[in-house]
Amino acid sequence: MTRRSVRGAIWGIVLVIAIVCAAGVVVGEVQNTSVTVSGTDLAAGDTVRVDQHPTVDVSIEADTAIELVEIRVNGDIRESFEPGSESFSQSVNLEMDDGENTLQIVANAGGTSTYEATVHKDSTSPYLEYTSPFATPDLSSPPESTTVSNARTTLSADIVDEFGVETIEIQRRYDYTFAGQGETSRESYQITNPDGSFSQEVFLGDGENQIKATYTDEAGNKRVHEFVLY
Repeated sequence: MTRRSVRGAIWGIVLVIAIVCAAGVVVGEVQNTSVTVSGTDLAAGDTVRVDQHPTVDVSIEADTAIELVEIRVNGDIRESFEPGSESFSQSVNLEMDDGENTLQIVANAGGTSTYEATVHKDSTSPYLEYTSPFATPDLSSPPESTTVSNARTTLSADIVDEFGVETIEIQRRYDYTFAGQGETSRESYQITNPDGSFSQEVFLGDGENQIKATYTDEAGNKRVHEFVLY
């Protein structure tokens, strides 16, 4: 069968199968389709999150020769193979835009099967719109230093991120002298699943307090802000 006739067979038979297990389709002679995305098993209909262009591994088993395999992203054919055998295994690197991407594996082996799942790509670190003790309405980095009026101050911000921030770690370091000796006071605050905003009270020493705030989203992207509070 020529490549043109195979493509004609695929488009002539409109048959989309929802695969409901990690390795599961029986359409025509196709018996088994397995897909991993960046090392994570991805069942048809499921969603996986990645923070960079993913590597997709595809394995297909059939009882008859697999004539054509197409790997598609958002409807566009990215890779096309004509195995001519009853098994197929291939690893491909796929460029994807940030946001939701539809991954399809179309196989023809005495019939046409279509595997479909979703890949959410987020390669952007979280942005913060601080509201206290300083304001950054343009989502810029905090000022290098800020003077506050109370030893107990509140660090708060709204969060802008594709998937949402999963963890926040705020570290405070205060160096001072006691009885002629240099001393260091450290405090760490942990916030999990803050949703769209957070507010954390921070106790400050008298003088320079070094603050390091680390924001990690669900895709593993990090943004780190370092500044001084007096």
